[in-house]
Amino acid sequence: MKTIRLFLTLNVVMSLAACKSQDINTVINTVNNTVNGGSLSNDDINKGLKEALKVGTNNSVASASKVDGFFKNTSIKIPFHRKLSPWKQNFVQSVWERNVINLLKH
Repeated sequence: MKTIRLFLTLNVVMSLAACKSQDINTVINTVNNTVNGGSLSNDDINKGLKEALKVGTNNSVASASKVDGFFKNTSIKIPFHRKLSPWKQNFVQSVWERNVINLLKH
């Protein structure tokens, strides 16, 4: 159960991190209004979480899809370990070769 809560919390945090400040303010205002004057059903909570994940995913993909949005973003790109640097070129070359071979097979 703790794992599920942690997973959900991390998803919400990552989604909110990718949101614009206006989106975050809207969510905060909605939560404040709900806590102070109403209640949320499980269905409302599910819909809200799904919407937050959609917005976060769309914003993250849009950001990473820009020119150098992935390769120059140290927050999301995981570099080769320095000890593996001598093998990096061979690895990249073999991946490209396999992709071209698979593409030509189809």
